[in-house]
Amino acid sequence: METTTQKTSLVDYYNSLMKDVEHPNDGLRKVYKLSRHICSLITQEIITSDESYSCLKDELKGYSLDDFRSTFEWDERYGISISYEMMIDDYEDSKSCSSKEEMMKYLNGETSVEEYPKYHLEDLDIDFWGTNVRPNIRVDNLRLKEQVSNQFVVTLQTTDTDFSLETLKGLLPSNVEVCSSTPIEG
Repeated sequence: METTTQKTSLVDYYNSLMKDVEHPNDGLRKVYKLSRHICSLITQEIITSDESYSCLKDELKGYSLDDFRSTFEWDERYGISISYEMMIDDYEDSKSCSSKEEMMKYLNGETSVEEYPKYHLEDLDIDFWGTNVRPNIRVDNLRLKEQVSNQFVVTLQTTDTDFSLETLKGLLPSNVEVCSSTPIEG
């Protein structure tokens, strides 16, 4: 029974993301955060030691990936992120000066140098130390699963002539709707 409560709460949470927003993109940003949280859970499922960042952990604590899968549908895209550990030596450039005076103007700050010189990658000395490969999972098009409504056909026969459709509605729980009724003669 607890899963049903969580599922309802997730539905309510999702619906609340789109309510009371001043700008339509506010709701989309919140849904994006929810999608990133699901990405984090999927990554944790793939790499059990992974502690992926999630900006919603406190808000959604206690919900498993199965809870999200039973409530939502989404499209998944898979890739990898590669980070290279490296050390880059300082880039050194030189500029010719026409005189000692021109050189002194640069050294005294009277004339400025280019903040970021243009260089080619082959001008740099880079040492690679290792690589780290991690899953890169994207959750797109997050949406609630279509709610399935259960419809039953119930036949009620009674000899009570005062029994009405309103009486029947009064006997049923509030979440049950009577779609139609057909009186039987006899």
